[in-house]
Amino acid sequence: MPVPADCTVVVIALAGGAALEGCLASLAPRHAQCHVILGEGMGEPAAWRTRFPTVRFSAMPELTVPMRRERGIRDSHAPLVALIEDTSHPGPGWMDGLAAAFADAGVAAASGPVRIDPGLPARAQALGCTEYARFHPDRLSSVVSRLPGNNLAYRREAILEVLDGQGLLESEAHAALIARGHRLAMSPAMAVTYRAADPRGIRLGARFHHGRLYAAARSRDWPWPKRLAWTGAAALLLPLVLCGRSLAGMTSALRPGAWLPAGLWVCAMEAAWAAGEAAGYAAGGGSSPAQWR
Repeated sequence: MPVPADCTVVVIALAGGAALEGCLASLAPRHAQCHVILGEGMGEPAAWRTRFPTVRFSAMPELTVPMRRERGIRDSHAPLVALIEDTSHPGPGWMDGLAAAFADAGVAAASGPVRIDPGLPARAQALGCTEYARFHPDRLSSVVSRLPGNNLAYRREAILEVLDGQGLLESEAHAALIARGHRLAMSPAMAVTYRAADPRGIRLGARFHHGRLYAAARSRDWPWPKRLAWTGAAALLLPLVLCGRSLAGMTSALRPGAWLPAGLWVCAMEAAWAAGEAAGYAAGGGSSPAQWR
C-alpha cells in the first residue's frame, strides 16, 4: 500500500550501505514520500539519488540520532510522520498497520512488533534482545506504555508540542504525550524485522552512554537524595533486573541454539547500561548526548 499524502516516512540511517538499500527496498512502493537522513561515512546524497531518484536524501553527520529524528519531523509537512531506522525493515502490511493505528483520533504515537533476524551475529542479536525483545509478537500487551525506538510514527502536531530543540528521546517524548492526554498504540500489522547490525549501537560504550543519557533525562528535576538512592540501586540491583528481563525475552525472540552466545552479550550490554544509569543519576549526562550517532 503506498504512503498516503498525509504521511512522510523518515529513514534514520544508522548503518548505511546494504542495510539502507534493504530498508529502502522494503519501502519501495512508498518512495515518493520518503526522506533519508544519512549519518557519518555513508556517502553523498547525490550518489544515493542516482539509485533511488524519488527519495529525498540529506546528509547530517554532525547531528546525533535524537537530533536527526527531530530534524526529520520538523522538515516534514504531512500530518503524520513515521521514523524508521535502516537496521529495521518493514513488512508488507506496515503502512496498513500505521493507518489503522491513527484511525483512532486519540492516538498520537504508534509502533508495531519487532522480530529479530536469526541470521544476525550473536552480538547484534543480543542488542536486539536488550532493545526489542519485549516487543516480539508473542510478548505484546494490550496495555501500551512504551514503543520501540526503531519504528515510530506520530501525529506531527502532537509530537512538535513536546519537542524542545534538543532532539527526540522517545521515553521522554512519550511520557510527555501521555501527560497531555494522548495515547500510544501498538499496531500488530506495523511490524518490522531487525535485520542489520547497528555498528555503533553494539559497542558496550554505546550501551553505557545510552543508559547514562536515559537516567540523566529521567532524573533532571529530582532532588539529590533521590538521585543518590537511584545511583545505588542502579549500581547494585539494576544489572540483575535488566539481565533477567532481557534473557526472559530472548527465549521468545531467538532460537534456542542462539541463546548461549547471545545471552553472554546480553549480560555484558545490560551491565554496561546499568553502569551508565548509575553515572547519569549521580552526575548527569556528561558527554553522553553527543555519543548517540
